[in-house]
Amino acid sequence: MVRQSRHLLTQLSYLPRTLRLVWTAAPQYTLAWAVLLLVQGLLPVASVFLIKLLIDSLVTAAKTHGAWENVRPMIVTAAFAGGIILLTEFLQSLSDWIRAAQAELIQDHIKELIHQQSARVDLAFYE
Repeated sequence: MVRQSRHLLTQLSYLPRTLRLVWTAAPQYTLAWAVLLLVQGLLPVASVFLIKLLIDSLVTAAKTHGAWENVRPMIVTAAFAGGIILLTEFLQSLSDWIRAAQAELIQDHIKELIHQQSARVDLAFYE
């Protein structure tokens, strides 16, 4: 247990440098990914809230034997719930695309750093 904690702390010490590297390589994609992550974290809450409203309006409509003035709010709530589900799927696809583009930029940045470092090293190092 102590060994695992020590290993975790060692790995966490690399986090600031890693984040700095990612930000340097792709700041716009990193910011977009963070915003999408925040929005995607809020969407399940909105979905649960809308499902609760949908069930409540369904119960109300059933008690009034399907009176239009009670069915209409149910349909509107169902449309919003469906919209939240579609938005969730769209944002997941967008997030996947952003992460792929970000990974490519980071990979290119690291290759450039390696190239710059190898150009600085004396040629005798390679012999």
